[in-house]
Amino acid sequence: MALKKELFINALQMVEFDESQNIPTAVLFDSMGAHIGHQALERAADATELNENFKLNLGETARERLEPPRFDTGDGKQRSAHEITKTFFEGVLKNLKPWISSRGLQSADRILVAEPLALDRGNEDGAEWLKNYRAKVKAILKPHFEEVDFLPEPFAVFQYYRYGIRHPLLTSKTRHAALVVDFGGGTFDVSVVDTTASGDVSGSGRNSRPLAAASIAVGGAYINMSIAKDLLSKNLDKGVDRNRISRAWEIYREGAHQDLRADLLQFVRNMRKLISQVERAKIHICDTLADWSLDAQYSPGPGMQIAVPKNPFSEKPEEISIRFDATQLRDIFIRRVWNDRLRPALTTAIDRAKDELGGRQVDIVLLSGGSANIRWLTRLVQELLPSAFPDAEILELQGSFQEVVSKGLAIECARRTFNGGTSDFQAVTYNRLCLVLAPDESVPSAPRFKLISESKAHSNLADGTLLESAYLIGQASETPLRWKFRLSSPPKRSLDYYFLKSSLDHEAIASLHNIDHRVISPKSATFDSNLILELKVSPDGTAYPKFVYRQGGLNGDQCSVDGKPFFLDMTYGEKTTLGEAYVGFDFGTSNSSVSYVEQQAVRVYTERASDKGWQELNELVNVLPFPAAYHLARFLGSTSEAEIEDRFGVAFESLLFSILALSFVDFRMTAEARKSSIFKQFTKGSAGPIWSVLRSILERKAKQALFLPKLSTLLELRSRSAIDAAISAINDKKHHRASHYTGHREVLSTLGNALNGAMTGWRFGQFEDITKRGFSSKYTGIFRTAHGSHGPFVEIYEYEGSETFSNMEAVLVSPERGEVLRMSPLIFWTSPSENLQQDIALLDSTSEASSNYRLVTGSGAINVGGASELADLHKMCVELSHGDHSASFPTVSGVKLTLR
Repeated sequence: MALKKELFINALQMVEFDESQNIPTAVLFDSMGAHIGHQALERAADATELNENFKLNLGETARERLEPPRFDTGDGKQRSAHEITKTFFEGVLKNLKPWISSRGLQSADRILVAEPLALDRGNEDGAEWLKNYRAKVKAILKPHFEEVDFLPEPFAVFQYYRYGIRHPLLTSKTRHAALVVDFGGGTFDVSVVDTTASGDVSGSGRNSRPLAAASIAVGGAYINMSIAKDLLSKNLDKGVDRNRISRAWEIYREGAHQDLRADLLQFVRNMRKLISQVERAKIHICDTLADWSLDAQYSPGPGMQIAVPKNPFSEKPEEISIRFDATQLRDIFIRRVWNDRLRPALTTAIDRAKDELGGRQVDIVLLSGGSANIRWLTRLVQELLPSAFPDAEILELQGSFQEVVSKGLAIECARRTFNGGTSDFQAVTYNRLCLVLAPDESVPSAPRFKLISESKAHSNLADGTLLESAYLIGQASETPLRWKFRLSSPPKRSLDYYFLKSSLDHEAIASLHNIDHRVISPKSATFDSNLILELKVSPDGTAYPKFVYRQGGLNGDQCSVDGKPFFLDMTYGEKTTLGEAYVGFDFGTSNSSVSYVEQQAVRVYTERASDKGWQELNELVNVLPFPAAYHLARFLGSTSEAEIEDRFGVAFESLLFSILALSFVDFRMTAEARKSSIFKQFTKGSAGPIWSVLRSILERKAKQALFLPKLSTLLELRSRSAIDAAISAINDKKHHRASHYTGHREVLSTLGNALNGAMTGWRFGQFEDITKRGFSSKYTGIFRTAHGSHGPFVEIYEYEGSETFSNMEAVLVSPERGEVLRMSPLIFWTSPSENLQQDIALLDSTSEASSNYRLVTGSGAINVGGASELADLHKMCVELSHGDHSASFPTVSGVKLTLR
């Protein structure tokens, strides 16, 4: 079933950068200074000038250690990962401040940053990486915010689904266990989260508990490198040493490219060019692929040409053009990514969770992350789950996973508004903490530990268990946690200790917290019958163990030894307080995004969520065509009176124009259009002129029309009066006249319901990849629907018919009727940019000389004259101004559309 978003999600404000909510995590240094995001991509001559994928490098060295400048940058200087990250963050904040102030919003003094889980890195210390990462991010952000806090990405994903998506499994008043899979640009994070039976955004108390987790450094960048390796390996010149290639790939992966020999430096540059092409091809395939089944036959399927160097060590290598397609992507994804890396990590998290669940089943699987748009992941998880959790249901978003983490952060911030600044996931462990001990080099064993530092009983802990998952650490940085335990013999010479995550196997490197594992006992050590373990835990998760052999007191001094500090699998634990406004920062490896939420807005959204009128608008945002839904969603997020007035006019005009476009296309197919010239009445795409033309069409009561009979209700006195009043209010605002208008919500509902009702059985969108089938007269391709407030749009139909279509044509389709209606020249899709998604252009005015269009999401305009690339579009406008039936007929019949 399609998942619908709650009002809270549709209303939340995402910060826009260069008219996009998505910020490529890229930095360019050139002679003009530093540039980030889309500007960096646009200004770079090629991919070798950019700094990307620097997030994982940030945690490689501790904050207190000197980090050498080891990364080449576009201006010829070498910089550290910390310096590159600092430049990116400060660029984001530089854009954030005017975005907040221009809207009259409160300056945010608290920021919540999404972070990966502690990485399972084999012989490397992934927990130490996370500690370093937090310290450096906090050092960069602390001068700008009073409080800097962190939330693991899977927990942000959970908050998004729990409080933002309407689904029976999520809204029912029952307890659930959710498997959260977050597959981003740099990491693959898996967690199992347990919920309470009740709880909503405005509820107090902790409603969720993390039970188990696993994380590996595998994401979109890893996929790109796997593809590039495969393409390079298959197309190398015979004389190129493959062992040399393997060593060069290791250097590339490490990211430190300073002081390289000329041939290795050229390898790095050639591979950055290749991987840039791979990324574009991967995105193109994922955006256009209709069939994600694991056994689908693609002939040939979506793909792109990629130039592969035959000798990557050469300065100007000979290149071979290779078509990389969906079949190859699927093969590499399953063989090298899923089988080798993702499946084992997912299995590890599931195994860790089983003991914590106590026989209960995971019943929901939640997906997130940009790389989850490679939707074979969904099919592969579906294949794996029956063996572990046969009743689990995957909730699959009908849209991009890109917004999930940043809006999940905003929901977490909203939860803090009702929780006095505290969090469901603050200072809490997300894997069971176990300890195995071996006195005097004996065989390691798992004693039974009894927690004695708290008044509540913990006597039922299993052997070897110190803390169960979801343990609230609390004030362990000030008052250490303490356990008593017994050993079969005292550690007279030494004690080997192995702190483990959800395991008692001290040889399982991936589960081991501490690499150094031996303490030497004092020569004069004496022992109590019960030994004591003390664990002091700092807010960043650093744990300081102390083994107390004999407690001090009347009988003498304490005898104890300190173990080496290690990093605990826990969320950030520094105490936070309630703030007036928060920023949620999803700092991603490939793409980043920022959300903003203020306390007053949270309370407004919460009140609206229980108001039927606002709920009705939210329903319309989920189902209306994109040109109408986009600005309606922005109106839904307005909280102040000034914001409501500003956004109302645009939302009203967008809805009214969408109805006009639908009505005019319908009217042109009727006999009345043969003798009418309504189009020439269109003078301006503002509320008054749009309503005047629309009214002229509706008043003609054309016979045999598809949509007009249902839209004719707009001429009824109540609707007509509401529209007239709204136009008067919009004009009052434009001319700075006082207005006491209060019908904003009601008239938007009237228009939205009229449009939605008229379009029953029809879908708005565009055709893609239309090609002729062999030597027949048939064309095939896909139709992508565009309903809801933002893309990417993933509802896709397979198309077969006798007509071809451009992907710039805005169309309506009826799969049941087998018909297509062209919306030209009133609406068209803009030509796609390499770095930005397509926009929609709406006719704003027309004359004999040119036709002007305004963009739905952008602030610019498009002028189409007789000599422009879109001259045929203007020609249609000129023809229609001479008669409504004069241009090409908009209807195409006899098509076949099959939903995927």
